[in-house]
Amino acid sequence: MSITQGKWKVTNDGLHIYSEDTELDIATCPITTTRTPDRKEAEANANLIAAAPELLEAAVELRDHLKSCDQEIWLNNRAGEMLLKAITKAEG
Repeated sequence: MSITQGKWKVTNDGLHIYSEDTELDIATCPITTTRTPDRKEAEANANLIAAAPELLEAAVELRDHLKSCDQEIWLNNRAGEMLLKAITKAEG
């Protein structure tokens, strides 16, 4: 899997996400005038997108740690299934 490298950050306007290392644009969370998302929701979406690489890294680290410690039983519950499903979704 290849994603834009670097820490993803939200711009000062709270609506655009970019890579701090490469300065490449990642995404924009638009505000529409006719329906939601309103500004607060768009900013929340931008913050979540910006955190995505770190969340994925943490999820993969946890999965790998549980497997290496012979603790895969912890992946066989609802939370574990959600973790594995999210990793699979993120990795395509």
